[in-house]
Amino acid sequence: MDLPRWLTDRQWLNLSRLPRFERRQIVIIVLFAIGLIAAGVLANLSCRLRHAARPSPRQAYGSATVVRVRSGDTLRIDRNDELLALAGIRAPGDDEPQCDESRRRCAELVLNQAITIAYDAQDRDADGRLVAYVDCNGVCVNSRLVEDGLAWVRLTPGTQRRSAELLAAQARARKARLGVWSLPPPDVEKSYELDPAGGLFHRTGCGAAGPAAQGASAVPREGVASRDACFERGAAPCPLCRP
Repeated sequence: MDLPRWLTDRQWLNLSRLPRFERRQIVIIVLFAIGLIAAGVLANLSCRLRHAARPSPRQAYGSATVVRVRSGDTLRIDRNDELLALAGIRAPGDDEPQCDESRRRCAELVLNQAITIAYDAQDRDADGRLVAYVDCNGVCVNSRLVEDGLAWVRLTPGTQRRSAELLAAQARARKARLGVWSLPPPDVEKSYELDPAGGLFHRTGCGAAGPAAQGASAVPREGVASRDACFERGAAPCPLCRP
């Protein structure tokens, strides 16, 4: 392809010597280049502003006040109106047994109370919620809900710091048949699929994508022989297939 004469002419910077249409080409190309540079600068500035608007949790939070309890494992706090998911647990969802009891118990523990927030390796999930352990009035709320039988342990690669405490609390709740452990168990499967990344276990063939809720990358599921074995490994039942 032949290049315009002004691109190969050593005197092209002397615009007055060029024909009008070539001068117009130069102006268009220069304006286009300026537009590209400006767009890149604005995109970079926008990205920086978004990150500045949502500070690193470890830098921004150590304490807060709970202004709303959305579920047994999700709170809204007064700092930047953030949502906070309780690390290492899963409370019953809206259409699951013990959902209301779990939400009420969580509200009793933290609503309108000052809380202390402690982070694990993972401090946000894929939905942008903070993920943390919450202490209120000397009580670890995550562990208390599990010990009351109103949440299951749900361990992911990023929420392992208090695994021993949570699993011990769950063992006590199971032994006492509290909350979710007082319900008749579902039909037994020959085996179950455990998703270590999402901290859930499923019925064989369940298509639910567990990792997204905890922000973990996809990891192949493992075959596990029993529900008990899944619970002992810190996996919670999938809210869709309810194994």
